[in-house]
Amino acid sequence: MAKTNWPDFETNRTIQVPKEIQALKDGFEKFYFKNNPKKSLEWIYSASEIIITTKFSGVKKDIQMNFYQYTILNFYENTDEMGFEDIVTRTGLDDETVRRNIAPMV
Repeated sequence: MAKTNWPDFETNRTIQVPKEIQALKDGFEKFYFKNNPKKSLEWIYSASEIIITTKFSGVKKDIQMNFYQYTILNFYENTDEMGFEDIVTRTGLDDETVRRNIAPMV
């Protein structure tokens, strides 16, 4: 579908895509372009959502969040502490976007 058929999403944001997601994205692109060599894809991270399944006290829970929130949360996989500026630097997101996406998770 042509880009003009979609709402005007923010697409110019730079973001450091987590390696787990990048691997999935690369695999999908390889599959997609093999079957659609003349088409293009544009990833709209601001409209993306992720569901994480985990266990709390032995009970399975699904946690739904937007892509920016997942990217922020994912950096805590290997560390228990991270300052605000570290988050901004590691994600590639601007201060306001980081603030807006951390607030619902606190």
